[in-house]
Amino acid sequence: MSGNWIRNGWILAVALAAGTWASAQTYPAKPVKVVVPFTPAGNVDVVARLVNQKLEAELGQSVVTENLAGASGSIGATAVARAPADGYTLLANSSIHLILPGVMANLPYNALNDFVPLSQITEVPMALVVSGDMPVKTHAEFVAWAKAQKQAIDYATFMGSAGHMAAELWKEQTGVPVFLIPYKAGTSATTDVIAGRVPFQFEALFAASGLIKSGKLRALAHTGSKRVAAFPDVPTFAELGMPSVSASTWHGYWAP
Repeated sequence: MSGNWIRNGWILAVALAAGTWASAQTYPAKPVKVVVPFTPAGNVDVVARLVNQKLEAELGQSVVTENLAGASGSIGATAVARAPADGYTLLANSSIHLILPGVMANLPYNALNDFVPLSQITEVPMALVVSGDMPVKTHAEFVAWAKAQKQAIDYATFMGSAGHMAAELWKEQTGVPVFLIPYKAGTSATTDVIAGRVPFQFEALFAASGLIKSGKLRALAHTGSKRVAAFPDVPTFAELGMPSVSASTWHGYWAP
């Protein structure tokens, strides 16, 4: 798509979200702040910073990324919900924005009514990853190892994430009892999986790609519809006879 299409489409979407049709001609007249409700270097942060660079070039105005992490993204989302609806404070988030109300009570905002969706940016399969030092090479070997523990095995995630949903679907399909270890950030969760402190997690495949290629993590399967060219040896769950393990994460932008 052309730069003009991106620029004009974005300005129109934000102007409509803010209820300021006339301002479409002058927006943005000052820097735009994009709140990422997670810590730096996580998959939401990486996507947002890439998109913000492009937006800054197209809009001709500074686009500032601000990390407001905590409570599975609800702290940052709350800040955006309470911001003026003028298009100068936006939320960059993942599918957790719409999952979280189903798993966390008493959120201080309404994920549907307090936000206007601007654009979906990506959709990414989730990969079941274990430490590169773990003595399993395939998904079947991991399931056998897990069942041999004779107790629930831990998995790392944060509440309401696509990884949380994928792990619960995986539990239903395999019959392996699991126990959720909640984290404030996906990067901390991945660090503990690499170190072997937690046996596994479901992480966005692109976010884990560098660690998989370096051997620090091992991907055993992913939730995509077909194999990924960068990881031709990693099967899909559908290939393994578990098509219902299909949770993916996606990223998008919202305005108050």
